[in-house]
Formats: sequence, C-alpha cells, structure tokens
Amino acid sequence: MAPETAAAASPSTIGLSKTGPGSVLAGLAAGFTLRATNPAGGTAAPEYNTSFRDVLAPGVTYRAGSTVPADAGDPTVVTRQVEFPANSGRTVPQQTLIWSNVADLPVNGELTLRYQAVPDADLYPVGATFANTAQDWASTDPRLVPKFTSAGAPVDGATIAAGPARTVETSVTAITIAKSDDASPEGKLLRGVHDDVSVYSLLVTNNGVDPTTGIQVVDLVPADEEFLACGDVDNSADVEYPGAPTLGQGRRPADGCLQPDRVETVTDPAPLTGVWTRVTWTIPDLPAKATYTLRYAAAVPLRAQTTDFGGPTPGTGGAQAADLDNNGGASTRQVGGGQAVPNTASVSGTYTGATTGDPTGATGTPVSDSDTLTVTAKDVRVLKTVRTDGTGWAKQDRFVEGDLATYRLEVDTSEYTSASDIVLTDVLPNGVCPVVTADQWSALVADHPVLAGVQGCTAGEARARRSTTAARSATRPSPTTRPPARSPRRSRRSPRSPRSPPCSSPTRCGCWSPTPAAPSPVPTPAPATPSPTPPR
Repeated sequence: MAPETAAAASPSTIGLSKTGPGSVLAGLAAGFTLRATNPAGGTAAPEYNTSFRDVLAPGVTYRAGSTVPADAGDPTVVTRQVEFPANSGRTVPQQTLIWSNVADLPVNGELTLRYQAVPDADLYPVGATFANTAQDWASTDPRLVPKFTSAGAPVDGATIAAGPARTVETSVTAITIAKSDDASPEGKLLRGVHDDVSVYSLLVTNNGVDPTTGIQVVDLVPADEEFLACGDVDNSADVEYPGAPTLGQGRRPADGCLQPDRVETVTDPAPLTGVWTRVTWTIPDLPAKATYTLRYAAAVPLRAQTTDFGGPTPGTGGAQAADLDNNGGASTRQVGGGQAVPNTASVSGTYTGATTGDPTGATGTPVSDSDTLTVTAKDVRVLKTVRTDGTGWAKQDRFVEGDLATYRLEVDTSEYTSASDIVLTDVLPNGVCPVVTADQWSALVADHPVLAGVQGCTAGEARARRSTTAARSATRPSPTTRPPARSPRRSRRSPRSPRSPPCSSPTRCGCWSPTPAAPSPVPTPAPATPSPTPPR
C-alpha cells in the first residue's frame, strides 16, 4: 500500500544534532555525523521510520559507500544545477542527500548516521568555507514513511514530525597535525619514567592538491612530563631516587624517532603559562596527499620540572631532554582522580597552491595547525573492557538482547606507589545482572542484605532465552510488509541497549549457573614496589 500523507505536519518531539570537522584538507573528504533523538518527557511518543536529509553546499559531493552503519545504505542523491559563486554565471551541481526509513526511535532512543563528502578543490581552495544543513523526520504512525519530492523537498503529513535544521560550517586548510600516544588507555597514564614510558606519535598530513614546504613541528611538553627523546639517553647527573635505574632503558619508539633541532625549557610560552619543554623538529617537504610521522618517548616523573637545573643550564641542542636535574617542582602524585597533563603540538609551513588570498599560488601562503592531547597522571588505574562475540576486548561492543557479555576489570599501580586494601566497585545499570554461581550469589547476599529474597535465573534459562530471541528475529516481518499495528522497532545504534535474560521470577537481579563456569583469566596486579621505595 502506498504511504499516506496529509496537509499539515504534526508537532515535533524528535531532535537532531549535526557535527563535522572545523576544517578539512583541500581536495580530501570530510566526515559528518547526524544524531536523531527522541527525548523522554512531555508529549514524547515512539517515532517510526526516521529519515534524514542533508543539503550539501554547491560543489560538495557525497563519497559513495561512506555511510555508517552500512545497513543504512547510500542515500538517494538529488542533484540540481545552481549558480556558484553568486553572480559568476557559472553553474555547478548541488547535492541533496536523503536517507529514507533508516530506523525507528523509541522514547529516549537515539540514532546515529555518519558519512563523508568531498569539496571541489577548485571551488573551495585553502581558506574557503562551506556549509551543510541537515534535518530529520519521523512518523507517529508505523505505517507511514516520511516522503520527499523529486527535488528533495519534504512532504508534510499529519503524522510526520520534523526535527530542527542543523548547519555545520567547515573551512578548507592545507596541513594538519594529530597527536596520540600508546600507553594511556581511557586517557589514563601511570606515573613512572622507567616503568611506564609512553610513545607519542605526531602525524602530519598534507592536503590533496599541492605541496607544503619548509615544515616545522613544535611540541610543548608540560612540566608534569619528562621528554625522553628517542628513549635511549640519560642526561641526568644522578638517578631519580635511591636504587632507581638510569634513564634510557625503558620503552622507546620502534620507528619514526627523529632527533629534534632544539630542546629547551621555557616559561609562559604564549598563550600558555607555567614551565614547559619546547621541542622543535624540521621535517621534509610534503607533496599532495603525503604524510609524515614523528615519534618520541615521554613519561610522568616523580616531581615536575622547573627552570633550575642545580647548575649551568644545559644547551638546547638536546641536552635538556631526559634530564631529571631540574625536576625539583611539585609532586606529581595522584590526588583525587589524578592530574591532567595536556600536550600541545603544532605544525607550520608554506603552502604552494592557490588560496583565497593568493588565487594563483604564486607567492606561497603560511599555513599551520595544532592539536592537544590531554592524559591524566595516575598512581592507581582501573580499565574496563567488554566482549560479546568471544574475540577481542573492546571499550564498546554490540550487546544483543538476551545475550551474555563478559567484562574485564584491570587494576594497575604506578612505578612510584604500592597499593593495598583496594575496593573495586562496578555499578551495573538496571536490567543488566551478573552471571554467578549459587555460592557466589550467597556471598553477594551476605555482603549486601538488600538482595535477600531476590531470585535469579539459571544459565540454562539464559541460553533458552537467546535461542528464542534468535528464532523470533528470524521470523520478524520485513519493513515492507508491516502489520497494521506494532510496537516500536529498536533503533539501529551500537552498542544496543543491554537487557538481561528474563527469568520466571518477577524480582530478579543475578542470573546464576548451577555449576561454576571457568572464568576468563583476569590478571591480578601485584603492587608496584620499587626497591627501595622512592619518595612519594
């Protein structure tokens, strides 16, 4: 049956947010995210057949196959010719993207869609900007799908609700830098210049059109972190604490470590304040679409750096790297949740192509970019990961209704402290319950009397529930053969809302197995106890 429409739109209860990059490299793709929501409260009700429309700027084209999730499919692309720039007499294509009937939105649900688009390098040279405007629609009637005209305009209907229009503006740039590290999962870096060295990576990416020359990279390392260069040198006069090893024996970059041109301890480098280590490299010129990666080692020491080296200030040719002689500042010991450690890297050079200020590219244009990575210095760190498919551990995984998820909690201590009497608490949301043995459940009840009288289900019931769920999913009607009425379809988002296997008891919390199951090995960390124990 053809979808019905009416003359007037219904009041909207759905929302929309749109995000995109503040800048994109000339000639390369930019990624955008659309997120539809159906907030609870007020007149909120289930919304069906959520559809998105995004009107791209003239000369910006959708990258085929870039939609995520993939099962949403590529959008319908409506193209029309428009004059651009204004009053230029030149016509260029403008695309309107329509994703129809992507998924339903239950109350308090959300739906996320991602895609990429490429601005035309001739229309949008370095220094130009472009804007895209998105909107979403949904229906309060599960049988009705939001419709659009052949020109991409929405067709109003009595049951069709429209979300707000959202616009994102993106500028075109010539070069970018991205900073990352390999030892701070969840942004948590353990203290220790010997045992907990982190390798930082600075990825410089050039645009897709013309070369950038005379490239310089500068990294400002904060006082709470020691720049260790390539991790193979120690310029300190003495060890960090009695019994400590010398520097240069810990982790180091496997590749990409370039000796810097200059390493110097500075105060209040604008716009920052305080003491920093400024590290400068010169890297090769980059042709179009080229990248260059710098790597170096760094770690959080016992105490912060100062400008006082206890003697003559070492030269700036590299002697101030891996030098603990000026580490007489405040303790870096964890207080509360830990201290934030921000690192800011920047790149600069001369772009040789056309820009809005130099249309021919004859004189070259100074270009730059920066990126800040912030980690938290920790003495005690807990990491949580999950897996649902029996393969790798991840921060997020797809939690299928009625299935089981295995969580792993890992506790680590830093080089400078030991820990005892650790109490580890994990708060499970409503509807998620632990799979435990009867004996384990008894112990939980003994520790938490509020659970007394609460019943659970056996692992066998959980397995039966998963089989039933799978069978029901296999026979679910397709969207094109919907029954006249139905309950809201779950929105396509990952991870999905977790739900525990239902049990016969109306009051349940734990799902226990009649016999103990072999648990996945979880490492029990031994307290870190350097010998002798360093000052705290």
